[in-house]
Amino acid sequence: KIIKNATVNFEVKNFKEYANTVYNTVKQFGGYIASESQNQTDEKIESTITIKVPVDQFENVMNLLPGKDVKVIERKITTDDVTGEIVDVQARLEAKKQIREKYLDFFKEAKNMQEVLQVQNELNTLQENMEAAAGRISFLNHQSAMSTINLTYYQPLEGFNINNNPSFLNRISEAFKTGGIWIGNILIGLVSIWP
Repeated sequence: KIIKNATVNFEVKNFKEYANTVYNTVKQFGGYIASESQNQTDEKIESTITIKVPVDQFENVMNLLPGKDVKVIERKITTDDVTGEIVDVQARLEAKKQIREKYLDFFKEAKNMQEVLQVQNELNTLQENMEAAAGRISFLNHQSAMSTINLTYYQPLEGFNINNNPSFLNRISEAFKTGGIWIGNILIGLVSIWP
């Protein structure tokens, strides 16, 4: 039993077209969209989606998501083998069931109200622990049956520049602009003190 999770971040050229591609891909492979949020600023329009897909279709979906005209910004996949935990919780659940059977025998043999109440309290505690263990097994089985893909994609709008490391020529151009502003400020300062 392996839980698979992925985090991917894409830059796309056509936001609506890519959204349709995502919906069609998820539907094609028997998945569903668990949550979705969309945000738009002056710089970009962005969508964040949590996708659930059957574990055997995980690789197919991951291979199709970065389609045409898509720039991959981030791609991270993690796996967690929970087989050992499931086996351990199941073994403890079986042990608790056997203990419960013994308590039920004690319950039948109880001689007074105090013994009945004491055995009943133990049975209630056991039942709560058994339900928690069964819930944990169910949760892990569900998590390992459906993989999670956290997808973020955005389309830059006009004037948006995500390049944090400008090229050498861009830096020289900016230096000329900055230098021109400084020289202009110095000339204005000299003129202002001339009298």
